[in-house]
Amino acid sequence: MVVSANELNVHFSTISRELSRNAVNSEYDPEVAHELSMARKQTSTKANRRSTSTSTDEVIRKCLQLNWSPLAISLRIEVELEADDMLSHTTIYRRIEDDRRQGGTLYRQLPRYGKTR
Repeated sequence: MVVSANELNVHFSTISRELSRNAVNSEYDPEVAHELSMARKQTSTKANRRSTSTSTDEVIRKCLQLNWSPLAISLRIEVELEADDMLSHTTIYRRIEDDRRQGGTLYRQLPRYGKTR
């Protein structure tokens, strides 16, 4: 394993982790490894938080209309919604930025929008 790691110019622990994660019946198949990797990626917490939920989107929109900051919104979501729907203020900023890129106007409702100092 160390020899193949040196040939690939990576640490041997990288090869070891790859084999332990993706070997099926002690055999490594790159196509199966890729499929396993994609399945893990789909079910990851980060991927699930990035996907939009109508309940959280409604709360974000309502709170922005009330001039709340994303930090205040994230604290409110903790109280109002289930643990699965909790979002950090950073994730809320990302959703607002994604909305802006798609032509939305949520960013204009941020409390400090347009303020220069």
